[in-house]
Amino acid sequence: MADQIAALPESARVNMMRDLAEEDPDRYQAQLVDSLLDLSSRLSSLGYLEESLESADEAVDLAEELAEERPGSYRQTYAACLTNLSAQLNRLGRPADALAVSTEAVEIFQLRNRDDPVARAGGLGAALNKQGVDLAALGRLEEAHAVLHEALELYRAARAVNRSSHLDGYLQLLFDWQRLLARLAGREQALEVAQRAHNLCVRTAGDGGPGLDWLHTTLIELRHRRVESHRDPRGREADAERARDERLEGTQAADDLPLARALLEQAGRLRGVDRAEDALEPANEALRLWREIDAVHEGYRPELASAIVELSACLDDLERYQEALDAATEAVEILRWLTERNRGRYGADLGILLVSTSDLLYVLDRPEEGWVAIEEAVELLRPAANRVPVAYEVELARALYGYAVRAAGSDMPEPALAAAEEAVALRRPLAQRYPTLYAAALGRALRTMADALDELDRADEATEAREEADAL
Repeated sequence: MADQIAALPESARVNMMRDLAEEDPDRYQAQLVDSLLDLSSRLSSLGYLEESLESADEAVDLAEELAEERPGSYRQTYAACLTNLSAQLNRLGRPADALAVSTEAVEIFQLRNRDDPVARAGGLGAALNKQGVDLAALGRLEEAHAVLHEALELYRAARAVNRSSHLDGYLQLLFDWQRLLARLAGREQALEVAQRAHNLCVRTAGDGGPGLDWLHTTLIELRHRRVESHRDPRGREADAERARDERLEGTQAADDLPLARALLEQAGRLRGVDRAEDALEPANEALRLWREIDAVHEGYRPELASAIVELSACLDDLERYQEALDAATEAVEILRWLTERNRGRYGADLGILLVSTSDLLYVLDRPEEGWVAIEEAVELLRPAANRVPVAYEVELARALYGYAVRAAGSDMPEPALAAAEEAVALRRPLAQRYPTLYAAALGRALRTMADALDELDRADEATEAREEADAL
């Protein structure tokens, strides 16, 4: 790990600036602070959270020295370092510490750039965003709502002056805003904000930069919000979740909630950047905490299932397939229990997990069980896709593709063709709208369809399918 961090260009710049700052601090210490902020952000994006925090801490200390010597020039730099430190603390499941830091940043920025809305949004708006997220992590949702709303007004004022300003910060704020609205039972409002964020990404993705970076994330969030709006338009589930959290107040489980959530997110981030081995520790620790929380209140059974699924995914990525299957099987049992009580709420989640479970069963040479799992997955996901297409057509297509591959491998070309054709029909419009996200998946479905057509002596159609796949 140390070698990987040392190889980063941001690390090399920090080392260079550290040497220069030792020789001439007046000239280079501010540049060292900037390079430490860049390194902190880079390490955080790669999942090196403890190391990111170290860089953030050092940046704060150095910026504080500069601010004490020249407050007019470096007070805002110090506040920006505090904003970054708050983000790293929150990601490590320390929201109370993060809130103290983000509050100090807000207090500093409130006195700056009163007549410059663009600069004010970049400083105060970003700090308020972090403060709102910290408040939400501590369950202070109404206070978080007021703070994030203030940040939103600042960004709107800045973008009224310059539409291209602070796009990344604005998208981050919209992401956090719609998540908070969903927790406050504002399902329709959350959906509206998620749609606005995604539309903004679609409009700006062609320019690269933040619009493209946020495209997939905003699409996933939009799907989540559509599911919630369809399933729970009055926000009763959100109310129940808030009441559930309130019943834990004063217990160790309540204190563990922020850390359990942060660890689960950290494991997912690490796995997302191909660091499954490093993800195992936070995944296991998150699972331990969710088991303890679930033992206090079974209302957290869905989060327990999610933690088990994350551990299974880590083990799968590490090719520890039997252990991955053991974990997936436990998660299936929990989701089956939940589905029996509320099929509309959990049936699709069970279907999604069964697709992955089927893959593991086939890898472990248990094709009969794998076939049963993929059949059930299709049965569960088809009605979900009919109810909320934008949310579940992607998952249904994945299940159908898995079904087609299994059928083809069992010398069943006709069922394989039917499933592959349906998967292609679902993936084609997705690939047209989001080529960077779905063109490869469409190509795989087309090639599976072509193989089935060949088995059925329909060579011309098979050739057309392969040509379409090759053109993607």
